[in-house]
Amino acid sequence: GQKVYGIVVEFIVIRSKGKGAPIEFVFPDEGVSAVTEPVAILKTGKNPEAAKAFIDFILSEDGQRLAVSQGYLPAHPGVGSPPGFPDVSKIKLLPMDAGAILSTAGADKERFAKLFGG
Repeated sequence: GQKVYGIVVEFIVIRSKGKGAPIEFVFPDEGVSAVTEPVAILKTGKNPEAAKAFIDFILSEDGQRLAVSQGYLPAHPGVGSPPGFPDVSKIKLLPMDAGAILSTAGADKERFAKLFGG
């Protein structure tokens, strides 16, 4: 209750609002960063064919519909959004340069801690 804002992952707030919490989540007009749910095949995995089949499913329309049913925004266009979320096409993503992000990560963490007391 000390601040009128928070830095959170959207689904936490949107799900809580759906359960009656007196909160609102706003996607900034300027855009948002993409927060992904990464998936990968480890080279040390015992069953790479099963791992590939799992990833193929997760990235398929059916897999993305499963993600939506669990309250996550899908990566696949045209699958729809979970209840309470805007249509994915209405959310502006900020451009990202992974190399630049990695090169300034330490300084960015320090600045974040100074700004937000972390």
